[in-house]
Amino acid sequence: MAKFLRVRGIRDISPNDLDGHVFRLSLDIGEVVGTEFVPSTSNDVDVTISGTLQAMWGVPNSQVASPTGSIAAATVVDRVRQGSQELFQPISLTSFTGPTTAPKYSTAAPGSLIPIPEPEQKVEPKASNMQISSLSDDISAIRDYIHTLSESLLGSSLLSLPQERHLIDMYKEARSGEEFSNRIQSLAGLAVSLNKPAMLKGFTQAQLDEIVKRHDLRDPSETAPVVLLEELLTIYSNADRAKAVCDVFKNLNNLRQGYPTHGDNAKKILQAHDFFKLRYPVDDFSTAWDSILGRYFEAMKEMLAIIKDHRHKVASGG
Repeated sequence: MAKFLRVRGIRDISPNDLDGHVFRLSLDIGEVVGTEFVPSTSNDVDVTISGTLQAMWGVPNSQVASPTGSIAAATVVDRVRQGSQELFQPISLTSFTGPTTAPKYSTAAPGSLIPIPEPEQKVEPKASNMQISSLSDDISAIRDYIHTLSESLLGSSLLSLPQERHLIDMYKEARSGEEFSNRIQSLAGLAVSLNKPAMLKGFTQAQLDEIVKRHDLRDPSETAPVVLLEELLTIYSNADRAKAVCDVFKNLNNLRQGYPTHGDNAKKILQAHDFFKLRYPVDDFSTAWDSILGRYFEAMKEMLAIIKDHRHKVASGG
């Protein structure tokens, strides 16, 4: 007799400090006898969707439960079909594990009956491959655009690449504390690897004198790279837009000081966790890394927009 999955309900159980949502689906697995559904197994399954994936979907908070629940229900159906012994294990949807677009049709409305196909013949599981983030290609493209535009404005690329591994690590999931630490180190290395000589060419002498005075320096070349970037982006746009970009880079740099060890920077490290809406200590490494990567993506998009607008203004004689 055919089996079905019934959705009894879905509710939001998200903690206040989570960058994303957690939904709890109440589910039944059973059969239709005559005109009635007869459950044989009932349980709840929790599904987490990261804020990064929700932003990629473009779905507001008021509507995100439906597509998230639909994917979770489909996942449980697939587990039943494959004969899994862990039908109701929590589900995590991130830019590494979730679809890049939200399902068009909801299948998880309370009362829905979803047919479960006949079980597959069980085969030995294959070794799991490293998940790849769907954001990474976009980030690489943005870095390429910034490279081209900044060469036009400054004579050389604004961005440096200290090690190829730093860029490659963006594509990889963080499944353990060690992998999370490695990813943080690489991404922070990318964020602060800026071409200071190129940036200095973007200022007039009067602007450089003002930077020296404002930051109590002897020479503009002493300015920290991210601080100098914020000064440059402020000239290109305004202080608020520049700060929004550079705060992400600064907090990434602070965050990496806590991995793998704390050192003497506990206050800055905790503030960086709060900035990225990470629980301390991090326990869900995959979701935390997805959230951090998403914030970096948004900062790079805004940085590109600022540079693109400025170059257009320069090219049009504005």
